[in-house]
Amino acid sequence: MSNAPRSFAVASLLVSLAAAGCAGGVEPGGSTGPVHAEPPAPGAVVAPDGAGHVTFAINTLLVGDLDREGSAVAGAWKQYGFDLDGKISGVGQPDGLAGLCAPLGSASAAVVHLDGDDGIDNAFGKSLLPLILGVEPRFSSGIGRALGAGGTTVLIDLDGLGAGGDYTGMTARLYTGAPLGKTPVYDGSDVWPVRADSLLSPGDVGSARLSVTDSYVVGDTWVGRFEGELTLELPWLDTLTMHLRVRDPILSMSLDAARGRATLGTLAGVISTADLLAEAEAEALLVDPTLCPATTTVASILAELGAVSDILVDGTQDPATACDGISIGLGFNAARVTRGSIVAPAPASPPVACALHD
Repeated sequence: MSNAPRSFAVASLLVSLAAAGCAGGVEPGGSTGPVHAEPPAPGAVVAPDGAGHVTFAINTLLVGDLDREGSAVAGAWKQYGFDLDGKISGVGQPDGLAGLCAPLGSASAAVVHLDGDDGIDNAFGKSLLPLILGVEPRFSSGIGRALGAGGTTVLIDLDGLGAGGDYTGMTARLYTGAPLGKTPVYDGSDVWPVRADSLLSPGDVGSARLSVTDSYVVGDTWVGRFEGELTLELPWLDTLTMHLRVRDPILSMSLDAARGRATLGTLAGVISTADLLAEAEAEALLVDPTLCPATTTVASILAELGAVSDILVDGTQDPATACDGISIGLGFNAARVTRGSIVAPAPASPPVACALHD
């Protein structure tokens, strides 16, 4: 693809962007309150009793244009994610538009703060995805092809997972899985390498940057809440990689009896608006070095891009504060693999300098 069409694609994208379990509450007096999309709560205290650890690799990622069955459905994004801020917001919804962060620029609160099902916060699926697909209709299928070919993925590593349906106090780690180098069979025999940059200590596979000791299984559904940043690397526009850095990710997935597969997975969290804008600036320069952020046109487009922000970067809401985060919710399936050796990440491409000509 030549620079001109790609420049048009990126500019069009930026301009366009500018324009699962649930838990219910019981109120005093016994009446049932609104249902909020949240992971199931842990059950009784049961220590993990499996031998060693079990590793799953995400092999299907649902970004919001397809439903769980893989069919294109308008508004599919509404089913992916969790109610991060504890509010079911939107015109006509239980919490309306009260108590929410201030939209950026001229963004409409009614649009910015419209939730998905049962309060799901997913501005990525609602506001960004349809416009990404407008520029790159193959976005979803490209992700599927990459995962099917053994490309970069997320590895979910669980200590002591046994056959029981309920466990508490389970240590869980998230890794970046480097490309496998061959087509995976996803039957447990794939030896998946762990990328060193997902570790605190590059030579210690136990030192995952994202690690918790209080994940749990309840009714064969695993739930983990992590502190830190999970980077999803998604292919798009033929040769580019979209980096989505999800802060404090929450994951859940339904485990099969054999512990070989996981379905109905949900991954939710918040992307920093500043981080998204920096990513957009860098990718624009990769496509066309004259797409410089200091120019009036690009600067104004980036400002409008930030206007999709719907939440604070820590996952809360405050009407006295401008929104500085973008909620995201994704669906996934995963399959059992064998955790492999530690490998270095591929060298990063050097940044492209602005080459604007007078």
